[in-house]
Amino acid sequence: MSEKIRLTKRLVDATRPPEQDGAFIQVWDTEIPGFGLRVTAYGVKSYILNYRIHGRQRKYTIGRHGDFTADQARQEALKLRARIASGDDPQAEKHKASSIPLLFQFAEEYISHIKKSKKTWKNDEAKLKTRILPKWGKLRLDTITTRQIETLHNNIKDARTPATANRHLAMLKRMFNLATQWGYLEINPAQHVKLFKENNERTAWLDARQIKRLLTACQAYPDPFIGAFYPFLLYTGARSGEAQNAKWQSIDLERGMWHIPEAKSGKGRYVPLAPPAVSLLKALPLHAGNPYVFCGQVPGQAVVNVAKPWKRIRIEADLPDDFRIHDLRHTFASWGVSNGIDLYHIQALLGHSSSQMTQRYSHLAEDGIKSSVRQISGFMEEAQKQD
Repeated sequence: MSEKIRLTKRLVDATRPPEQDGAFIQVWDTEIPGFGLRVTAYGVKSYILNYRIHGRQRKYTIGRHGDFTADQARQEALKLRARIASGDDPQAEKHKASSIPLLFQFAEEYISHIKKSKKTWKNDEAKLKTRILPKWGKLRLDTITTRQIETLHNNIKDARTPATANRHLAMLKRMFNLATQWGYLEINPAQHVKLFKENNERTAWLDARQIKRLLTACQAYPDPFIGAFYPFLLYTGARSGEAQNAKWQSIDLERGMWHIPEAKSGKGRYVPLAPPAVSLLKALPLHAGNPYVFCGQVPGQAVVNVAKPWKRIRIEADLPDDFRIHDLRHTFASWGVSNGIDLYHIQALLGHSSSQMTQRYSHLAEDGIKSSVRQISGFMEEAQKQD
């Protein structure tokens, strides 16, 4: 049933639904062509606009009564008529918008697509989960603006580094390029956002915030031996291979000393263990029949593959992509030197040797070296508390 009358709040409130199931009533406004009210048998009242464009009849639902008043719906109808007069098709645009995914939905498509060709796809997945999706995940893909991307780029630079911010921006550029290729977007909103200038020197050591994130990621790692392995390197300055081959018979927890029978230099050496390193070792489970401190998956053997879990932990801790396991050793030394530890002590702690340095090492007292390693770990812990 249809009739024509000026739509008002009183009229809309008074209009009753039809009694027959599946039927509906349409009441057309006398002032705006095609503007009307549709009432279903269930009592749902919606404002609608019928129009014709490009030779086709269209029906556009403005919204439900309650979400819109009669006057608000009338104003919306006038705006729609103006768009139609200029050649726009509101219903077609509405349909197109409904087919555009939310960012979290598109992110799933993107990751699924790059898995086939991008070996480092997990890096992209981590960036999305850590910084992008919590903020924009529920936004429709075509509503994300260049300004939003610029703001995110700047925020990541302030919180981390220009290089980290640029890696996120590069990923967004790739994502939105793919979205344009697939027809979701007409233009890439990240296209004209410029990369920051970066220091071309590779990051060789961690600051307090990065150390804190690293330790948090290690604590969350499911394998306790792997979870303790990297902090152990950080607190001792040891080489990865030295720690992998460490045996309990060479560890004296009471004295806080670790004897490396044959170091890289070809000679044995002693490594002082600071309190954080001793605490790590005391917390490790003991496997009967396995002499190694850091046990591997094979019974009786040491941990072998430390590169793969390192990659996962590095990503979780949001460390630079080029930060290597060996750089934990550099971090130990750099923290010591930058906080005034004697350079000769640092060289002794790292186990460096040369014809010029060997004689100097022989005169170093054990107590002095122990004090140095305690100071280095203390600097790291204090800096984390202040951060």
